[in-house]
Amino acid sequence: MASSARWRYTRKNVPSLEKAITLLVVLVLAGLGGLFAWDMKRPPPASPFAVDDKLLSEAARPAEAVAANYLLPSNQNAKRTAGPTVVSTADLSERDTSLGRIAGQYKAKRAILANYEVAGVKAAAVAIDTGGPEWAFGLWFARKPAQAKIAGGAGSIQAWQGETSAGFWAGTYYVELSLEQPSASASAGSARETPAADPLAVLLGEVSRAYVPHGRPFAAEALLPAEGLKADSLRFAADAAFGVEPLKPAFVAEYEAEARVTVVTCGSADAARTTLKAALKALASTDPEGESAGTASPQIDAKGRAMASLADGRAIVLQAVDRFVITAVAGQAEQATALLEQVPQATPGGQVAAAAAVNQAKPKADGPLPKLQEADLSGPDTIRRFNADTLYEKIDGKAQLYLSYNFAELLFTTYTAGASSIDVYVYDMSQADNAFGIYKAEEGENAEAVEVGRGGYASGASIFFWKGKHYVNILAGGEEGHGESASPSGSRELAMKLAGAIAAQLPDAGQNLWAEQILPQADRTAGSFEFRKSDAFGLDFLKDVFSAQYKVGGKDLTLFVLRQPSQEKAEEILKQYEAFAGKYGKILGREDVAGAKVLLIESSGTYDVVFLKDKYFGGATAADDRDLAKSVVTKWAQDLGAAQTK
Repeated sequence: MASSARWRYTRKNVPSLEKAITLLVVLVLAGLGGLFAWDMKRPPPASPFAVDDKLLSEAARPAEAVAANYLLPSNQNAKRTAGPTVVSTADLSERDTSLGRIAGQYKAKRAILANYEVAGVKAAAVAIDTGGPEWAFGLWFARKPAQAKIAGGAGSIQAWQGETSAGFWAGTYYVELSLEQPSASASAGSARETPAADPLAVLLGEVSRAYVPHGRPFAAEALLPAEGLKADSLRFAADAAFGVEPLKPAFVAEYEAEARVTVVTCGSADAARTTLKAALKALASTDPEGESAGTASPQIDAKGRAMASLADGRAIVLQAVDRFVITAVAGQAEQATALLEQVPQATPGGQVAAAAAVNQAKPKADGPLPKLQEADLSGPDTIRRFNADTLYEKIDGKAQLYLSYNFAELLFTTYTAGASSIDVYVYDMSQADNAFGIYKAEEGENAEAVEVGRGGYASGASIFFWKGKHYVNILAGGEEGHGESASPSGSRELAMKLAGAIAAQLPDAGQNLWAEQILPQADRTAGSFEFRKSDAFGLDFLKDVFSAQYKVGGKDLTLFVLRQPSQEKAEEILKQYEAFAGKYGKILGREDVAGAKVLLIESSGTYDVVFLKDKYFGGATAADDRDLAKSVVTKWAQDLGAAQTK
């Protein structure tokens, strides 16, 4: 009976139990659904790898801004009193309407401005980055006053100099200098028998020394007729030649008997033929006699030439040659045709390429690659150039590292050493700290120090060194192993000989990197001084950081420092470091020491002690001994006031 009664009771309560279970399931599902909806609406958690928008408040500086101090240098002969300041072409136009307008025509990207004092005379300088070497050359010619003389800058820089202004071009840059107060020699109209005493000549020499001459010869020069060519008449014009719109931009050269030849460079042979037809059509539309007679565009003959007349009655003969359109203008059609007869006709593309290669293989006597004709060492062979867009073609796999250090250009060539060859890489890294930084980044632990440039080492038979803004690799035994130990079959003696010859050609102000004096001298490990362009110690906000290793009381310590334009900028770095420490470590304390803010941080069992003083931010990182790190950094902060350099 008891069993039966219990059964009846259970059965009786089943509906209620089922309802309770159903309700519970519904509530659980509703709760999960609500939790899911809430989770979908809430903002995602911050990732330790995410970029804080606050850190992106300032746009990354272009390489030109980073290199401004080098492009407009300052020294005891030409002291910079203001700047350098990077401005847009619009800002340049507001400051100098004439220069800004014409710079815009020659594809100016930006300009760098600075003021100087030379021998007691105030002067100004502007460096303009254009769209390419031909545009820089064109701007240089366009700005040259009629009475200016071809003066020449440092090395083989092409320059002009007038009474109170001078200009030169190198690569993509055009640089113009002007005296705000004329020198005594200029006012008197002297012949400048002592150029060293002329402030303008001094400034021209000092500023142009920072540039490597390159960009010429232009491929178009191989097509210009040699007979009758007037000296120094070649220019690159942004406007249309002879008023014919398709003929621009163009290289223009003057010839005897008032003749002129222009060369327009097109992207391909097909593009050149299209440009030729467009030019002929434009000529026909502007010829009144042709329009009244219903004449179509001038016909192209079997040689690919066409003849027409300009509005002033002169004859114009045009021809497409490979990827170029060549135009000759003279008083008589026969004279214009005779000029074009001097242009290479058979396989013109190959001849132009060969001529350009021959010219390119003849380096400037005092360029970065010296010409050697010795029994054991001769060269250079053809010089090849690589920019930021093409660097990967030469050092694929390492290009990104070089680009991160503001790489500007690579010159590559080969020298002959007996029966073998020596490959040479000359990297222009924009400024000295970048060259030093990539040099240290490539240096191996077992590198053997050698005396060349500002610092060098040997690996096998190869030599690596840096000087000024250049980093140089001398690879004996061939290209293979770039950046590694090159083949020992080459001669280290010859590689060192070549390294010395190249180092002698490279400009260098000779100044120490600023952090060499700021970082403590005592207990520094020899050869440990380094420069990191970005992401120092894995932190994306630590850029342009110098560091060194120390051995203090038998314990290792890493010290670092960076310099900002102002104390306010340095304080921003401190705030970012403090935010990082609070998120991934523990802030143990804050102190004020001799005008410096000192922060003590613990992270993963090691200690960082950092400080902010004036425009400097530095300290010790990943130290095992907290008290040692604090003691060293505190003393460093106290001593920093006496060691600061401007």
